Amino acid sequence: MSRIISLWFIIIVCTASLGSPIMAQEKSRPVVLLYKTEKTQDFDNSFITAATRAIKTYFRETQRVDVMIFDSESPTVARAVLDKKLSADSVTSYSTREQKIEVAKVLGFDYASCAAVAIDTPQDIGKKILKMKIWLVDVNAGPKEIWETASSAVYMDTDAMAINNTIQSVANKAVLEVTRQAFEKLPIVNSVDPTTGDESIAIGAAKPLEVKQLDASDYSSKAEASISAGNLAESIEEYSNAVNSDPFNGPLRIKLAEAYAQKKMYKEALDTLDRALAIGAEKALVDSARQKIEAMQTGQVAAVTKEPEQDISNNSSVHEPPSNTRQTTQPVRINKKNAASAAIAKIVEGDKLWDKGDPDEAAKSYMQAISLNPSDWRAHERLAVVDASMSLFGESRKVLEQLKTMQTNPSDATVARRYEMLRKIFDKSFAMLLNQYQSESDNFRAHKITREGYYSTIRGLSLRSEAMAQFLDALTVPAQKQPANLHRSLACGLFAQAASSMIDYLETNLAQSKNNAQTFVDQAKKELDEAGRLDQDRQEKAIVTKVQQSEEEETDQHDDSQPYDDALEEYLP
Repeated sequence: MSRIISLWFIIIVCTASLGSPIMAQEKSRPVVLLYKTEKTQDFDNSFITAATRAIKTYFRETQRVDVMIFDSESPTVARAVLDKKLSADSVTSYSTREQKIEVAKVLGFDYASCAAVAIDTPQDIGKKILKMKIWLVDVNAGPKEIWETASSAVYMDTDAMAINNTIQSVANKAVLEVTRQAFEKLPIVNSVDPTTGDESIAIGAAKPLEVKQLDASDYSSKAEASISAGNLAESIEEYSNAVNSDPFNGPLRIKLAEAYAQKKMYKEALDTLDRALAIGAEKALVDSARQKIEAMQTGQVAAVTKEPEQDISNNSSVHEPPSNTRQTTQPVRINKKNAASAAIAKIVEGDKLWDKGDPDEAAKSYMQAISLNPSDWRAHERLAVVDASMSLFGESRKVLEQLKTMQTNPSDATVARRYEMLRKIFDKSFAMLLNQYQSESDNFRAHKITREGYYSTIRGLSLRSEAMAQFLDALTVPAQKQPANLHRSLACGLFAQAASSMIDYLETNLAQSKNNAQTFVDQAKKELDEAGRLDQDRQEKAIVTKVQQSEEEETDQHDDSQPYDDALEEYLP
């Protein structure tokens, strides 16, 4: 108990240190807080993202300022809200220039800027014209120091390259004009090649390196290749990486939702569409995808078809299509009498696929078994293990929660065996998480990845640790394993703190945040080691318990699932 108290004392002390003044370090250039470009018409969100990034690029090319794009979900903003320096409304629903200026001032920026775009079609020329208006404010000089300008260019929407060229043209002209007025007295500060990776005050200010960092387009291409290969789990992971790299890209979120739907993860699919709409995706595209996914959910439209499912019964009653991605337009015909045996056949099929090292196909078979016989807990248990082995901890957690509702009083032997399988997966996955964090940190220090790439990776790792923490909460833990499980939960919490601190460092360049991140990571490793030590201390007792469990399982008529713990080690990610 004293160890736990001291641990949380470290967390409190380190968290308190995050209250250092925002942007307090000395800067070589003033910093502009750039808000996402506003749209007066129904533009696709990728268009808005491209416009915002173009403006950022041309601001920085003046070599007089650095630029940061506003992120309402960043730890810096969250802390300002917690400290009541800002209200939640002011950072999520700001609608006026005055509100934007106030947010920038509280966060410690020197300038605030925002642009708006629209397309006009004058009758006298018969062509589309893209118009951009941009304003720039010195937040510390009062309302008199406001500069505004506008630019326009013929809008060619024949292809993506033409659209991008038009965006670049109007952004370049607008920024050149507004900065000519505003930055006349600011000195040019030449960019210095980074020597440690710590020199830049803003995300992305470090020079791109020769080693190419994967971006949203790269991840999207990999996701499409995974779909073509029939690996839906991998496609979901790659689309998720793409969304993390470009969080305001509506079409990418729609593709992620469709991938979820193909894997029968309908709630996740619809939630992703809601998020796409919230970040500005085109409503017509979202509505179209929603209709398609809802039709798949109700069986009106089949998911990806590979081979027709064979009729395994000559009975005329119709069963609902199995819950997996290999549906066909022909429903499986089966009567209730044969449902249990058909489900067992699917479980056996899934076990064979698992033994062959094909967890994605094994998951499909287990989902079919669940559809055929929802009360068979063995299929749920196997699906939870396979999902976790593919790092789908959120999905595994949901299956575990379903399992608890159908197997309300499992034997102690069943609980112990199940926990041990899932615990092994967690330990290996969390160790990989820590290794990836360290590897990416080393790559950043060695200039092998850009600051923006490092930022995206850390955010992704943070989301994974949160999913793993929720997964732990869903486990039924044997009494003798609860102390070790507590240390695993603490490790997750500490890693989340480390990721938050590192994100804060990358946004503000505060050395204290960087130090806090390392402290939290080191402590997370100690907690995981302590969990392993507790497990090792109980090894002798576990051997005795295992014998007792075997005897219990021989007399437990309901606990007849095939053991596959030995195969687990080989196929863990």
